[in-house]
Amino acid sequence: MSAFFPFCQHIFAKNQCCFYGFCQIYPFNDYKLELTFENNEKKIFDVKPYLDTGLFKTLKDEKLFKMVKVSFDTIEWPNKVDLDPEVLYEKSIIKIKNLKKASPNAV
Repeated sequence: MSAFFPFCQHIFAKNQCCFYGFCQIYPFNDYKLELTFENNEKKIFDVKPYLDTGLFKTLKDEKLFKMVKVSFDTIEWPNKVDLDPEVLYEKSIIKIKNLKKASPNAV
């Protein structure tokens, strides 16, 4: 069961010389997280590359994975696995909003 976790705690993520906190986090079934930052930027972070390393192996349990929450200055799962906020920002990709399919008549 997916859950939406609205938070507006200050989790600092580096964007050149500026820092933005998380406002929302949403876990997807495919081990990706949608992160919404205070500047309204939405990014997708793929946790899959980490799932074969150390304690991250426990996050292969989808029920546990979806229990992610904001904790102090980062995100954390109930088993105390966490990720550095700068890694979350720098290694995530920008989510494109409202992509529309091109019309067959478009030039």
